[in-house]
Amino acid sequence: VPPILDLGPDIIMCENGVNVLNAGDGFLSYKWQDGFTQTQTYTAFQPGTYWVETEDACGIQSDTITISVDPASEIDLGNDTLICEGETLTFSVSGFDSYQWQPAISLDCDDCPTVIASPVVSTQYTVSATNAGGCISTDTIEVLVLPDNGDLTDSLNICEGDSVLVFGNYVSQTGTFIDTIVNSVCEYIHTVKVNVLDTVVTNDTVFVCEGDSILVHGNYVSQAG
Repeated sequence: VPPILDLGPDIIMCENGVNVLNAGDGFLSYKWQDGFTQTQTYTAFQPGTYWVETEDACGIQSDTITISVDPASEIDLGNDTLICEGETLTFSVSGFDSYQWQPAISLDCDDCPTVIASPVVSTQYTVSATNAGGCISTDTIEVLVLPDNGDLTDSLNICEGDSVLVFGNYVSQTGTFIDTIVNSVCEYIHTVKVNVLDTVVTNDTVFVCEGDSILVHGNYVSQAG
């Protein structure tokens, strides 16, 4: 009796599941969809459509099987992200019976469906969750922590009647001016304090001999005045 090829029914697997497909024994040759595997079994690490072609004394047989992922077993923490030093992130995963988060040191809980992360340095977080059917799913996210450059404060003194450029505007009066600086995703406060100095009048008396001159404010003077 010639062997009968049967890969079985389509498979719905857990996320990150591994399935070993078996074409059965008794065939002279095996050829799987990748074109390279020529053994009785094939290990499928990803969802997709798989087929095998076998040959025996009676001819050639083929069979196809589709492997898909149970949506309830999928976890997605999102894309890698940036935060500023001192900020927190909340991650939430639902639909599973148990959870394990790593690393636990910067999390408020390491076995809860929702956790708050407070990293002080850039950190890669991983969650592993198990559902009632025994499926174990994992996902990882990288959180890059940008350093806090601190708020900036500058003080400027100007003379009465003068002006200074502050945040794109000319200022000629005493006051405090504030602007927000956005650096990547972080915000910093830049404060500029402008102080108008009082006018100071000075009087100097200089004596010169007749026929001599003296430099006063860039000009030579030889007469009383």
